[in-house]
Amino acid sequence: MKTTLRNARRRAVRALVGRDRIFYLVSFVLLMIVLFPLWVPLATGIVLAYVCEGPANSVLQRLGWHSRRTRWLVSIGLVSLVQILFIAPLVFLTFSAAQELVAIWNRWVQGSTPTTGVLGGQISLWLTGHLNALIERFDLPISAADIGSRLRDFLEPVLKVLASTVGRLLTSTPELLLFLLISWMAWVYFLAEGKEHRRSILPMLIPWPRQRALVSSTLGDVLRQMVLASVALAIVQSLLVTISLAVAGVPKFMLWGALSFFLSFVPIVGTFPVLGASAAYLYAQGSNSGALLLIVASVGIGLSDNLLRPFLMRGSSEISFFWLFLSLLGGVAMFGLPGVILGPWFVTLFIAVHRQATERTSS
Repeated sequence: MKTTLRNARRRAVRALVGRDRIFYLVSFVLLMIVLFPLWVPLATGIVLAYVCEGPANSVLQRLGWHSRRTRWLVSIGLVSLVQILFIAPLVFLTFSAAQELVAIWNRWVQGSTPTTGVLGGQISLWLTGHLNALIERFDLPISAADIGSRLRDFLEPVLKVLASTVGRLLTSTPELLLFLLISWMAWVYFLAEGKEHRRSILPMLIPWPRQRALVSSTLGDVLRQMVLASVALAIVQSLLVTISLAVAGVPKFMLWGALSFFLSFVPIVGTFPVLGASAAYLYAQGSNSGALLLIVASVGIGLSDNLLRPFLMRGSSEISFFWLFLSLLGGVAMFGLPGVILGPWFVTLFIAVHRQATERTSS
C-alpha cells in the first residue's frame, strides 16, 4: 500500500515538472489572455450552465438518452425554455423601464412633470405634517421645505448621471446583443460539454486527486448557494421596491420593480439607482416626504441585502455567517464584481483544507 502511494506521488511530481505539463500550462495561460476581454459573458454562461447541469441530467436520465447529440438537444431546449419563460419578459420590462427613466429626465429638464397618484399624495401630506411637527418639537433651525430643497440638490446630479448612463446603454444595442449572444452560446456549450471539459482539464491543472476534488466541491457549493441566494434576494428586493414605489406614488412602478430585479444581482449598487432616481423624480414634483420615504427604503433594502445574502448562502455548509459576511465584503473590495464568487470560494476552500488537515493530524 505504501509503495503504491509512493509511486503515485512520484508520478504526480513528474507530471508537475514535466515539459508537456509546462507547455500545457503556458498554452492555457495564452488561452485565458485571449478570452479575457469576453470574461463577463463567458463567466455568466459558465455559471448558468453549471447550475443547470442537475436539471439537464435529470431529463436525460428519465428519457434514457445518453448520446452526445441528445445532450446537446436537451441543453438547447432547456436554455431556450428558461429564456422564453423568464429572461425575455424581464429584459423587455427592464428595457421599458430604462426608456421611462430617460423620458422622466427629459420631462424634468423641460419643466413638465406628471402629478403623483392619490395614495402617494395623501401619504406625502401625512409625512410632511409629521416631519414639520418633529422639527417644531425639537426647535430645529430648518423646515421640511429646506430639507426637501437640499435633498433635491443632492439627488439631481444622481438622476442626471443615471439618465445619461441609461441613454448610452440604449444606444449601444450591438454591444448588448453581443453580450447576450456570447452568454447564450457559453450557456449551451458548457451545459452540454462542461462536465467532460472539467474531467480532462482539471487533472492537468491540479494533478493531486484529493486537492482537485476539494477545489471542485467547494467551488460547486459556492456557485449553487450564490445563485440560489441571489435569486431569492432579487425576488424579495424587487417586491419591496415595487411596494415602496407604489406607496410613494411613482408611476409605472411595475417597470421599476422589474429593473430593480436585475440591479439586485449587482453587488454594492443593488436597487439604489431605482430608488434614488425615483426619489429625485418625486422631489422634482415637490413631494419631499415621498422622496424621503424612498431614501429610507433604499437604506433598509441595502442593509437587508448585506445581511441576508451571507445568511442565505450558508445553505448546507458549516461556514459561519461571520466568515461569509467578511468574504463577501473583502472579495468585492479586492476583486470587484468577480469577488462575489472568489471571496466566498477562497474562504470556503481554506476552511475545508484546514478541517481536512486537522482531521488527518488528529487521526
